[in-house]
Amino acid sequence: HLKPTFLIHCNNQLVLALLDTTKLHFYTKYIDICYHFICQFANVNKLCFNYCPINKIQANIFTKPFSSPKLATHLPFLGVL
Repeated sequence: HLKPTFLIHCNNQLVLALLDTTKLHFYTKYIDICYHFICQFANVNKLCFNYCPINKIQANIFTKPFSSPKLATHLPFLGVL
C-alpha cells in the first residue's frame, strides 16, 4: 500500500461518497472535467480525502461567526492561549 502524496480534509460527505464510487448517477451527469481529473488522482493514490467535521476545521475561525465557547476551542491553534 503506497502512502498518498496529498491528504485533503473535506467536510462535504456527498463529495466523499462520489469519490468512492465509479458509477455515474443522474445527478452527476454534468459534473465538470475537474471532478474526473481529481477522481483519477484519488484512484492512483496521489490524493487521499479524509472527512473532517466542520467544527474541527481551523480555517473556519476566519470565515464563519463563532460563539464564545467554540471560539475558545480554536484559539490554541492560533497560539493565542
